[in-house]
Amino acid sequence: MKRRKPLIIAHRGAKSLAKYENTVEAFQIAIDLKLQMVEFDIRQTKDKKLIIYHNPTIGGKKIRNLTYHRLTTIANKKGLEIPLLEDVLKLCQGKVHLDIEFKESGYEKEVVDLVTAYFNYDEFIMISFSDNIIKEVKRIDSNIRTGLLIGLEGASLPQRLQELYPIRRLKNTNADFIAAHYYLVTRFLIYLCRKYNYDLIVWTVNRDRTFHKLRKQRVTAIVTDFPQRYTRTKGKKQHILPSR
Repeated sequence: MKRRKPLIIAHRGAKSLAKYENTVEAFQIAIDLKLQMVEFDIRQTKDKKLIIYHNPTIGGKKIRNLTYHRLTTIANKKGLEIPLLEDVLKLCQGKVHLDIEFKESGYEKEVVDLVTAYFNYDEFIMISFSDNIIKEVKRIDSNIRTGLLIGLEGASLPQRLQELYPIRRLKNTNADFIAAHYYLVTRFLIYLCRKYNYDLIVWTVNRDRTFHKLRKQRVTAIVTDFPQRYTRTKGKKQHILPSR
């Protein structure tokens, strides 16, 4: 909570300027704009290829049931190229920091090994809605800064209550920060973050009024589809989210 101006994170790359989100094009545009951080989603195919893609299905078929070859065949018919995680790491290395979301469990070790081969600890963060994934990433490498996502779509009442008061979950998972949907960012949540010394990332903010309100509240970082709209300074990267 020390930064006056929030760090701007490009949601799924510079998606508002690219034909498709979570693509090499979207990440390259973010790099060309000299943005400081890009967010993206990781999944795994049937043949264990780590890919960057948000939805669990494509063309009505589950990603986890498709080989990478079959996946790319379906995607190419839509004019889409789904990148491998390693290709994006090579593209972004030394150029932009990473906000990496796990969409599923089961391949945490593979992701950690691959990311740490290309990026230093102060150049990336890892996030998930799943407590177990956060625990596993921390078990594998406690140096990695992790964030608990809150704002689960279709959450039950007990789940939503846990999101509104997430401190126990943060402590149980050993997470370093909260990544909250903007509708959950209340004065009480901000108070809790400051009291317990947790940084606060807010997603996905696309309205000027919401952005300026959050900036005044001095949140740590803001995820947006329009990073070019809210980024005022370019050049030297800030250090991101110090370890607790």
